[in-house]
Amino acid sequence: MENGTVVAVPISVEKAKEKTKAPSPKKTATLPKPASTPSRPSANAKNSSWYVQIGAFEQRSMAKALASKVDSKGYSAIIGEGIVNGTRYYRVWIPGGTSRNQATAIGERLKKLGYPYFVFLRR
Repeated sequence: MENGTVVAVPISVEKAKEKTKAPSPKKTATLPKPASTPSRPSANAKNSSWYVQIGAFEQRSMAKALASKVDSKGYSAIIGEGIVNGTRYYRVWIPGGTSRNQATAIGERLKKLGYPYFVFLRR
């Protein structure tokens, strides 16, 4: 993290599989529920100019898994693609509204759910 900028780093398939293993029933029973379900940003996807990125992966399946996970929490994820230094990455984005403040607020809610994030202006 440099100057408040968070850089998403892809992880290996093996580490992702470890992280996506189903938790034991005891752990699931003790996890607190979110205080409220966030409104679905998908209604604003066409109007959004700001986005919240919560992951970037070399494998599309990993991006789909993360998108599905946040979809189940009430957020509408988009998978974007990009090539960085010759490597294709699949990025998981959440529409963040029309201002940096709106996007940051969504990012902070996602952070409380355990997702590191950064916001960006999509042109």
